[in-house]
Amino acid sequence: MGSINFEATAMFGSLSDIVGTKSGLALNEQRLRTLLARDEYGRFGEYLEFDDDDWVRIESVVYEDMVEFLLYSVGRLERPDNPMPVIGAYHKYKHDPKALELVYKISDGFTGFLNNALADPDLGRGDKIDPSPFMRKCHDEYGKLGLDIAYDLITSYAIQLEIKSSHFPAISEWKDTAELEDLFRSEGLTTLYGHFFDQRYIDYLHRNFDDIDRINWRKFEGLTGEYFYRQGFRVEIGPGRNDNGVDVRVWSADESPESPPAIIIQCKRQKDSVSKVVVKALYADVLDAKASSGLIVTTSKLAPGARNVCAVRRYPIEEAGRETLREWVGEMRKPGLGMAT
Repeated sequence: MGSINFEATAMFGSLSDIVGTKSGLALNEQRLRTLLARDEYGRFGEYLEFDDDDWVRIESVVYEDMVEFLLYSVGRLERPDNPMPVIGAYHKYKHDPKALELVYKISDGFTGFLNNALADPDLGRGDKIDPSPFMRKCHDEYGKLGLDIAYDLITSYAIQLEIKSSHFPAISEWKDTAELEDLFRSEGLTTLYGHFFDQRYIDYLHRNFDDIDRINWRKFEGLTGEYFYRQGFRVEIGPGRNDNGVDVRVWSADESPESPPAIIIQCKRQKDSVSKVVVKALYADVLDAKASSGLIVTTSKLAPGARNVCAVRRYPIEEAGRETLREWVGEMRKPGLGMAT
């Protein structure tokens, strides 16, 4: 078991580089420290106490654990602890002797497949190995169970490459790297991986949902627009400022662009309950726009008085509160590598 010597600032810089390459999401040192501190087992506490210019001696296996936990924390991996391929397959199939026998056969076969593929003189540095011939062979020889075991083993190998080596390219290659801090500080909505809101931010929020309270207000509007866009609606997000209280307008896909919106939305990223003043203002906007209904999307909830106004006066206004937002994020997330626990 080897060890690595770093200045603390270099250690965090190295972690940022690896996580950025593998996940497409760049994390600064403070964010790395924050995420590592969330490890429920407290494995990394001693390394978070060092100042930037302190020298850190860290076992390579602990460093790999940090990479693994960070990739899990940003949504790249489904589990914070990923077993070695044969070990994971053993635990999955240990109660089925026939399946377990296949695990060992297929594992040996995959090792041979990799050795032959790597010996191919046409294989260049950075080229990817296509495992589909091996998977077809497993299916032909052992049926669906063989294919399932092959898939499990190959996925586990891929995860270990993600965790253990900074030299292998990411399995899913991103065309750019998104700064995680932009989720909290930037009003920009332009992204290559989403219409209004970056997929990498969705995956991050799925794992760290309470951070939704701190995202930039404009990003919160983008998240709302992204959800309705993915539901098949035509969506228009307002200018952000001087929008007369309407943040998002939504039409059914088959509605004419000149028709009144089906829904107008007011976004409230706040801790306090949404007051009846907001509800009344939104109702006035619904009437003015000739919209079918209004929606308040909030990280909090409607105050009792606001709900009462809607009920008594029969305002066509609905609420998407905190738990609804959690469901939206869950629906839009892109599953990471591996099986969720």
